[in-house]
Amino acid sequence: MPHVLSIGGPSTPDRLNYVAALAGFEPSQLPLSGHEQYAFAGQGDASVTAELARIRQDLGARYAQLLQMLVVIRA
Repeated sequence: MPHVLSIGGPSTPDRLNYVAALAGFEPSQLPLSGHEQYAFAGQGDASVTAELARIRQDLGARYAQLLQMLVVIRA
């Protein structure tokens, strides 16, 4: 299990829940959860680098989707 350091204040999931509430969404409707986990068995540096690039692309796309959802409700 990963270690989590907290220095107080709202967590990432807390912040996403707040955004969902303000926008009138259920938190489960958001494309990000605040607890993203990926598992892979890298077989060499190239494999790990490619998988990390795919993960970054996935997170970026889901973040863009969240922003688009928020823009649409403001229109």
